[in-house]
Amino acid sequence: MKKLVLSIGFVGVCGLGGCASTGRPFVKTDGPSTSSGVTVALKDQRCARRKYDKMNDVLDLRMAVQVTNGSPTPVTVDPTEFRLLARGNEAVADSTPPTGNAPETALPPGGSAPVDVRFRRFGNARCNQDMQLSLDRAVEKGGHEVPLRPITFMPERNDT
Repeated sequence: MKKLVLSIGFVGVCGLGGCASTGRPFVKTDGPSTSSGVTVALKDQRCARRKYDKMNDVLDLRMAVQVTNGSPTPVTVDPTEFRLLARGNEAVADSTPPTGNAPETALPPGGSAPVDVRFRRFGNARCNQDMQLSLDRAVEKGGHEVPLRPITFMPERNDT
């Protein structure tokens, strides 16, 4: 009986499709961002907000990002350089680095890899607001930054 209960619990947490993806598709995105043969696309997300009081809202955003190297030169992806730009109620968006120390990923010519990144932003940003993923300095080719434009997106229709 214990095995059955554990199996049902696992399916409930991971869903019938497995645990490989982060969550749901984005409500909207203006991506992918492409430059010099490199493409960065938002794959899926899981956004939640915990509201402790007016001064202690925490936005927790997990994103799966697909990076594809269509160039003839290897590239390096550094997820620690991704930045979440979220405005909340402020006039200017705050820049939030990802949590953790995700390792760099080397992509050979024609290679593609998923990159999982998590942001925890303190303040008043909501899951149903427009945000941006800044890609400055996140991808290098031949020791030079690949200039990728930020990707604007909205994770959810409703704030969670």
